[in-house]
Amino acid sequence: SKGVLKKLDICIASFHDITRSPGTYSQHTEAWEAVIQNPLIDILGHPGRGNFQFDYEHIVRLCKQYDKLIEINNHTLDRPQNHDDCIRIAKACKRQGVSVIISSDAHFSGHVGRIPFAEALLAEIDFPEELILNRSKTKVLDWLKSHKPHFAAEYEELY
Repeated sequence: SKGVLKKLDICIASFHDITRSPGTYSQHTEAWEAVIQNPLIDILGHPGRGNFQFDYEHIVRLCKQYDKLIEINNHTLDRPQNHDDCIRIAKACKRQGVSVIISSDAHFSGHVGRIPFAEALLAEIDFPEELILNRSKTKVLDWLKSHKPHFAAEYEELY
């Protein structure tokens, strides 16, 4: 609900087939459009999952327009069948200058912070370091100051 989203520091929206059956290419594209246009959503979570294909170029272009981030995560890349879709999305981000975050999306505590597959994927396409938001503490804090100023001071104290 909107009330819950307003309380979140940062909101990542993603699709999961355990809660919603995959639809069509156009349904997925339209759903991502709605996500991007929601001012309470900050990041598109693991969009490279192959069972929710969409118009990558169009959605990345909208992310640029609405200043949204795209997550490239290690857990999605644990499944080789997701590699090609993740590459296409990352290449679209590179072409269009859209920032990404990389994460483990750990489903087990021992995997927190492990991102070798995500790093390898970005290295494979020579993805620009300056477009990886969470590669730099300063970039993260600057992003927080411009997008979440009410939380920025709290996070700055952590560093």
